[in-house]
Formats: sequence, C-alpha cells, structure tokens
Amino acid sequence: MSQRQSWFEGWRLLAALTLSLIALSLWIASTRHFEVEGVRMVIRFTARSSLLLFCLAFGAAALARLWPNA
Repeated sequence: MSQRQSWFEGWRLLAALTLSLIALSLWIASTRHFEVEGVRMVIRFTARSSLLLFCLAFGAAALARLWPNA
C-alpha cells in the first residue's frame, strides 16, 4: 500500500526551496541593477539562507532521534 506524499516532502520540497531561493536571488540582484553591490547582497543572502537550512536539517535530525514518530 503506497502512502500519499505531502506537498512539502522529498523532491517537491527541494524544488520549492530551489525555486524560491532562485527567485529571491534574482529579485535582490535586480534591486541593485545586477551591479557589484547586488551580487554581494545575493552572496550574503545565499550564505545566510544556507546556514538557516543547515540548522533546520541538523535540528530536525536530532529531534527525530529524541522523539521518534511513525
């Protein structure tokens, strides 16, 4: 019996995060007309978002060990 996958699980979650990060990066760069300062802002944004996603994944793995769930 196959289980129905939620929208925000697996490859769909990866696709949603990827598309949102690309869209936000393009928006940030376009606010500075794709000049050097805009590229620097995108680099800072991607570094911060990567840190946030890493902390969420690391914390979720620890919580899954503490409170296992079906």
